[in-house]
Amino acid sequence: MKNKSLIVAKYEFLKTVKRREFLFVALLLPLLMMLPLMF
Repeated sequence: MKNKSLIVAKYEFLKTVKRREFLFVALLLPLLMMLPLMF
């Protein structure tokens, strides 16, 4: 039981990290696309 809860916790953690990374990339990508236009 303890092992299963650990796997679930790990899965939830990875899901949160992936979501955060996705938001981070979604915010950074337009900025990176605009940089060549500015300079």
